[in-house]
Amino acid sequence: MPLPKDLPELKVYEENPLLWKDRCKTGIEKLDILLEGGLKNGNVYMVKGPLNTSRIFAWHFCEANSQKKTIYITSQLPYQKIAQLAEEKYISLENTSFIDFFSYGKPTQKVVYMTLQELPTLKDILKGIHSSYGKDLMLVLDNLDHLFIHANEEEVVNLTKSIYIGTKNFGGTTLLLGEKNLQTIENEIDEIITITQETIYIPEIDIPLRYAIHETGIDIL
Repeated sequence: MPLPKDLPELKVYEENPLLWKDRCKTGIEKLDILLEGGLKNGNVYMVKGPLNTSRIFAWHFCEANSQKKTIYITSQLPYQKIAQLAEEKYISLENTSFIDFFSYGKPTQKVVYMTLQELPTLKDILKGIHSSYGKDLMLVLDNLDHLFIHANEEEVVNLTKSIYIGTKNFGGTTLLLGEKNLQTIENEIDEIITITQETIYIPEIDIPLRYAIHETGIDIL
């Protein structure tokens, strides 16, 4: 169902507390309007669908919340590649910090490198980050499917439990990218954002929303 033609003229203003209380922007303007400001703060969302599209959704989220603490955990691609692919969609991850499980190097202010064998220690790292930044922490985990294949399943489940507890105790918003093993971690997910080749469905909105991917990313039709 297409949105009304005059919808792009609508704006969401941050100074309006009724719209922005306990919300964080998705970075997709029409979607933020329909969600009355964005995703719920304090929630863990599973973004389920084609990985390339799920990643673009996550990049919009990071850029839109760049004034907060945004952390992108990548396990399948080096962080430089993630940043490059986002830039090709004119999405900037300049203010996003990375935890990189794919490549190796010396840690910087931009990136911390880890191995999958160090996955259990990530829980303690994120616990400290959650307590430091609270509701201003925006976290993306890319992607669970890859971790379940290449890491110990129990450690991955424990990581998602730790992320869920941290998000609930301290606030912030978390996106988990993946399609499989949902039953294994269903208790650590508040809502599932389902992306198909044609639509995005968020439970808060009654109907699937048609979208297109343009040179600047995702646009709701």
